[in-house]
Amino acid sequence: MKDNFPKALTPHFITNHPNEKIILYEGSINISDDNISDENNRTNQEGKISFDWFPTPMIQFESSRNLRIINSFDQTSKRISIGSKQGSILVSLTENKTTVIDNEITETCTGIVKNPIIIIPEPTNLNLDHVLFHLVNFCKFNGLWLRAENTQKSWDGRQILEANNWRVIIERIHDFKELDEELFSLGGYAITAIGKLEKIDKSSFPPEEAEELLDALHYFFSFVKGAWSSPILPIGLDAEDNKVWEKWEAPNIDYWRSTRSWFNGDGESLSNLFPGFWDLWQDSDLQQPIKLAIHWYVESSKKVASIEGSIALQQIALEMLSWVVLVECESRFTEADFNNTRNFNAQKKIEELLKFYGIPICIPSHLSHLVGLSTSYTLSSGPHVITWVRNKVIHGNFKNRYKLLALSTEETRETWELGKLYLELVLLGMFKYQGYHFDWTQKNYTIGLQTGELVPWITLTP
Repeated sequence: MKDNFPKALTPHFITNHPNEKIILYEGSINISDDNISDENNRTNQEGKISFDWFPTPMIQFESSRNLRIINSFDQTSKRISIGSKQGSILVSLTENKTTVIDNEITETCTGIVKNPIIIIPEPTNLNLDHVLFHLVNFCKFNGLWLRAENTQKSWDGRQILEANNWRVIIERIHDFKELDEELFSLGGYAITAIGKLEKIDKSSFPPEEAEELLDALHYFFSFVKGAWSSPILPIGLDAEDNKVWEKWEAPNIDYWRSTRSWFNGDGESLSNLFPGFWDLWQDSDLQQPIKLAIHWYVESSKKVASIEGSIALQQIALEMLSWVVLVECESRFTEADFNNTRNFNAQKKIEELLKFYGIPICIPSHLSHLVGLSTSYTLSSGPHVITWVRNKVIHGNFKNRYKLLALSTEETRETWELGKLYLELVLLGMFKYQGYHFDWTQKNYTIGLQTGELVPWITLTP
C-alpha cells in the first residue's frame, strides 16, 4: 500500500535540530572596499556564506583575511563576490578577530549580507519549470499520504493549493513531531515543511513570477500560523531538474512560539483558503490593505505593543478593512458617509463590517468578564467594548487612565481575544473561505481534537 503513496519532495536544505546554521556556500571569496573599483583593493580568501538564525534570521558571511583588509576595517561596508558570473554583494562587517595558536596567526572577519543574493549559474533568458522552497516554523497540518524515498516511512502530510494556474504543494517533514518537541523545549527556528511551486498546465515561468507568489505565501502562511512563518531559500529548476536559479534572503520570521488561531491543522482548510487569498492578492488595489491587515493581525497576536497596544492595532485593522470592504469594494456606503464621524464612529464602522459577513456583534456569553464590563459601562456590543477600551488607551486624560487601570487582567485579555477573533473572521470572509474555523476564545478549545465551527456566512443545507 505504501508503495502507491507519492514520494516526498527532497529538500535541498534541512535542519535536523532547531537553530542549525545552514551552509549555503564554502570556497573562494573575493573581498573589496565598497565604491572602490581598484583591482589592487581586492583580496581573495577562503570563506563561507550561511543562513544564520541569531540574533535574528540573516545571511552571514565569514572569511579569513589578510593584514591589508584588517587595516581597512574602519570601513564597515564591503563587497564580496563568490564567482565571476554572480556580481558583487554588499555586506556590513560586524566583527574582526585575530587569534594566535602555536605561533600561527588566524585573522577572520564576519558580516551580514545587506541585500538578497540571486544565484544564476548561466545567465540566459531564464524560465523555470518548478521552484522548491523551505518553510520555517510552520504549524502541523494533515493531508494526503506520502512516503519517504528508499525508506518505509509514510505520513499524512501533503496538501495541494491551486489557484489561477498555480499549484503549490506543501509537505510537513516526516520527523515534524520530534522537531516540534525540540522547538517547544529550546525555542528558535527550524525548517518544518517543504514546498513546490509549479504551473498546473506545466508551462514554464520567469523567476519574477515565482518571487511574487513566494511573497504572497509569506503572508498566507503567517495568517494561518498567527505568527511570521515564511518560505526561505527557493531554488528554481528546469524541466530536467537542473538548478538554474536560487535566492538567498532572510525574510521576517518569528522565533518559535505556541500560537492559537483560526486554523487547527486541517489541511483542507489551506486548500479552501488559498484561491480567494490569491485572487485578492492579484488585485493591485487590494494587495496593500491585505498586507497591512495581516501585518497588524500577526503583530497584535504576538502582543508586541503590550496587550493594550495590540487592542489598538486590532481596531486600526478593522477600521481600515471596513472602509475597503464597505466603501471601495461593495459600495455599501459613500466616502461622505464614512467621513461623517458623528453618524459613523469607529464602533458603527466595525459593526457594519461584521454584519456584512454575518458575524454576530453581541458579546459572546463565554467571555464572562466582558459581559460584566459591558453591564458596568452600558456597552452595547463587542465592537463597542473594543473601541471603548482602545479610547482609554489612546486618549490618556486622567479620567480615561483611571478607567483603564481599573480594568482587570481578565477584562483586558478577553477584549484582546474578541478583537483577534473579529479580525480573523473578517479576513477569512474577504478571502471567501468556505469551511470551518476555530473559536479558540472558548475555554474548551483543544488543538486537533475538534472540527471547529462553520464560518458564519455559510448556511448549511439540510
